[in-house]
Parts: sequence; C-alpha cells; structure tokens
Amino acid sequence: MKRAILLLGSLLLVSCFDTPVKTSVDLERGGLSLERDIRFRYSERYSYGFAFRPTFIAGDSWHIARFRSEEPRAWQELCPSVELVIKDPTGEVVLTDASRIASEEGWTMTNGSQDAESPASVYKFITFTPDPQRRYRLTLRVTQPCPGANALEPRFFIQRPISGP
Repeated sequence: MKRAILLLGSLLLVSCFDTPVKTSVDLERGGLSLERDIRFRYSERYSYGFAFRPTFIAGDSWHIARFRSEEPRAWQELCPSVELVIKDPTGEVVLTDASRIASEEGWTMTNGSQDAESPASVYKFITFTPDPQRRYRLTLRVTQPCPGANALEPRFFIQRPISGP
C-alpha cells in the first residue's frame, strides 16, 4: 500500500513538472552549447532559462529577506549572452531569442528553482504554444561567454512553470 501511494505521488509530481530539457551547460565558451530534439507534453506556456548557484549562497536556499539586496550581485555573476532557437518539424523557426542574461533584456530572476539543487534561476516564457504531438529542434548558443559562470553550476531548462503571468 505504501509503495502504491509513493508511485502515485511520483506520477502526480511528474505530470505537474514537465521538463523537456534540464542539462548542464558551459557558459564560459562561445559557440554551440546544446542541440537536442525535444517534445512538450502539454499545449501550455513553458519557460526557459538557467538554474544556478550564486557564489555567495551557502546551501540550497536563498532566503527571501536577502534576495532583493543580493540580486544585483547575482546578475553580475551570471552575465553571458545566449541565443535560443526552436524549430518545428518542418524547420520553421517558432522561437528565437538572442540576448544578454539581464533584467533589462526581459529575464526574471527568482530565489529558487524547480531544480532542488539550485537556489536561484533566471527565466523567460516561450512565445508560442507547443503541440504535444510534434517534436521540436532546440539549439542553444553562447554568443558572449561569461568568465567564471561555470562555477555557478548553470543548468539550462525548459519547463512547465508552477505558475505564470
């Protein structure tokens, strides 16, 4: 009985947190970082971004009381420019974004992530509605490397957020 409850709980958790991509990336070198076929499980809004560990955070959590005062330092530590392109099965580009990871470029920082190992993340929302029946081709390039960024243990993700705008 206990095992059945654990299995059911795991299935519910997996259905809530759809993550087509979650992988470590090298933000200190320019060029191709990731190329992968992905599938979205839902026709809903997804976010993409980077989970990371600011150098000044000890442990797995970034306390909300310190977040606003420490946020500028985290932006300075995670500063590469990236280009994300997602193509549908016909090769048509459905999403392209080339920007520096910065709040002025539309990125949002949080003091947490769906990745339990990361006390912070930056993200944007995708601008198309994915079709769960189709595969998409994702390409991530680092167009301006960020020295020291790999010490932050960055992990690129595309995920179905817990909540959205």
